[in-house]
Formats: sequence, C-alpha cells, structure tokens
Amino acid sequence: MKNGKRSSQWLRPRWKDHFSFSLRERRGLFALLVILSLEISVLYYLRYVHDPVPPAAWNSMLLKTDSLFRATEEVVDSMQPFNGNSRFAGRLQDSLFPFNPNTISVDQWVKLGLSPRQAQTVIHYRQRGGCFRVKTDLRRMKVIREDLVMRWWPFIMLPDSFQPKKNTSPIQKKWLVDAGQATAQELEVVRGIGPSLAARIVKYRSRLGGFYDKEQVREVYGISDTTWELVAPQLLVAVVSIHKLNVNEVPFDSLKAHPYVGYRLARQIDAYRLQHRFNSMEELRALPLVTPEIYRKFENYLEVR
Repeated sequence: MKNGKRSSQWLRPRWKDHFSFSLRERRGLFALLVILSLEISVLYYLRYVHDPVPPAAWNSMLLKTDSLFRATEEVVDSMQPFNGNSRFAGRLQDSLFPFNPNTISVDQWVKLGLSPRQAQTVIHYRQRGGCFRVKTDLRRMKVIREDLVMRWWPFIMLPDSFQPKKNTSPIQKKWLVDAGQATAQELEVVRGIGPSLAARIVKYRSRLGGFYDKEQVREVYGISDTTWELVAPQLLVAVVSIHKLNVNEVPFDSLKAHPYVGYRLARQIDAYRLQHRFNSMEELRALPLVTPEIYRKFENYLEVR
C-alpha cells in the first residue's frame, strides 16, 4: 500500500504538468463545453424527440456543429504545451511566413497565431516607439507565448543576438604622438589634451630631463584617471632622450628642482658631497632618505662622474 500510494503521488505532478490551465483558460474551456452540450442537446431533441423527420435546415445545422467541434479542438490544442504533432500546430506551421515584427500588420499577426487583441497590443507597442532589434526581443511581450516565438524563430527576419562591433575607433587610425619629443602644439592634437595641459606636459618633461616611459605623463598635474584612459592609447615614447645630472657638480637649486629629488633629499646629497665625493651610485643609494622606490625613479636622471 505504501508503495502504491507513493507511486500515485509520483505520477500526479506529471499529469498536472500536461494538463495545467490558467483560471482564464479553464473558464473559456468550460464555456465552450457548455455551448457544445446545449447544441448537442438541441440537435438530439429535434431529431429524436420533437420530430423524427430531419428539418429542412438540418444540413446547415450539422455544418455549424462541425465548425463548433473544430473551434473547440483548436482552443484545447492551444492550451496544451507545444507539441509538433498536434492538429493546431500543423495548421499554424502551414501558415508561417518570413516576417519582420517591426513592419507586419494586425492581420499578419493574427495569421501567425495571435488573437486580434494580442496583435493590436503589439501594434500599440510599436506606435509608442518600441522596436524589435533581435529575435529574443519578442519574448519581452507578455501577450506572445514562448512556444509561439520558438515556432516563429526560423521565419523572423532579425538577427539571433547582438553582434559585437569591431573596434574601429579613430584613435587607432591616427598616428601616435611621441610624448618624449612633441611640442605643446603637437600634443594638442591628442584628443583629451588642451593647450594648458599640453604646456604643463612640456614643462614637466623639461624639469625631469625627458621621458623614458609614457606612464610618466600621468604624473603631470591635472591628468585624472578618466583623462589618462582617453589619452594613453594616443601616446608613445619612441625616442628616449634623457638629460642626466652629475650629483658631484650640479648646483643645489637645480638638484632640488628635479621632481624626483626634492628639497630634503637635495639637502642630504649636498651635505654628503661637502665632505665626500660620490664615487658610485651605490653611495647615493645608501643615503637614509633614498628608498628603493625613490632610487628607481631618479636612477635614470642622476649619474656619478
């Protein structure tokens, strides 16, 4: 008994999955069945109870009854999950045609399987500015069932999905500007660099003694992360021309003016060379204020001679 009860409970959800209707569909089906029952009752009464002889309009009544049967079958088929073997699916398949959902009329939507009211809803969506750009956009319309979209899929004259565009930005087509050699006027050609920023870049390059990497341009005052993302693809440092300072002979004012040295380190260098002469860059690296990061920055601009 337990096994039988368990098996019946297992089968029940499967039955419901195949014959599950919404409240609106159940009401419509019930109304059709009531009308069909009344029609059959009237025919039975007229033929076997009231008068055994068929009335003059018997043939027309049979035709109406047959059409009512066909309409009932179509409604029941449309309520079931899509099955390619159903009679309604076969008739709908025969009526399909290539179409663009942005241009077809109400009658064509009805021919594809929508009701006139559903078709009018789609037309109103287009009139309000709606547009179908890919096939999957049809699934956003609540009045269009998913199974209909799948049946239409080979006939919809739209791409299946968005195609990624190739990167053909004008930045790649233009030449790159050499930040190590360009004048302020030449830097203004770069999109994102105006006259004032171009002048600051040239001034900073002069204070450094030249650029050896385009990332140094990012150190210029006024270049935000957003600006750098725009500017960086347009710059390069093709020719490296660095002016180096001899730490044993460079004046104190010139040393402290270098962006990578500054006043405090320049004072320490000046105090050391008043008592000792620098014989190697290792002596410079051994100064208390010289961290590995600072040394990495100025090693290309200072030398010992």
